[in-house]
Amino acid sequence: MEKLIRLTKWVEYHGVPSEKSLRYFVVNARSNGFDKVMKKIDKKIFIDETEFFKWYEEYKKLTTTRQPKVPTEIMSRLDLVSEFEKGSDTTFFTQDYVAAVICCGPANLERMRWLKIGPPFKRLGRRCLYLKKDICDWINSTAKNGVEPKK
Repeated sequence: MEKLIRLTKWVEYHGVPSEKSLRYFVVNARSNGFDKVMKKIDKKIFIDETEFFKWYEEYKKLTTTRQPKVPTEIMSRLDLVSEFEKGSDTTFFTQDYVAAVICCGPANLERMRWLKIGPPFKRLGRRCLYLKKDICDWINSTAKNGVEPKK
């Protein structure tokens, strides 16, 4: 017997995945197979609970073989620094990695970018990426000279 749970109420029953993640699955339902799990009734989206857990096990297997990297929100600072050290000098890193390496938060790194006192970066669309070599050079130059605060 199928138990249908409304998408907006899913978190109340199970906690994870979040409503935002479920909506992502719905938008990409044809490509990820989520269309077998959901049912639309009067413009409301319901999820078949038993089918969802079967689908989710398959989905985890597929995504772990295709994308072995863990999202940076889940990784600890130590993991981010370790990944940074493994990269070559020509590797680009996101602000999460760089913030972990220079021991500050991503918001501080953004602020440094706006004040033009932070490490050099490149824009790729809306994303700011940092070259490992540039980060290392910036760290060495600030370690010797220090960063002067704006007055």
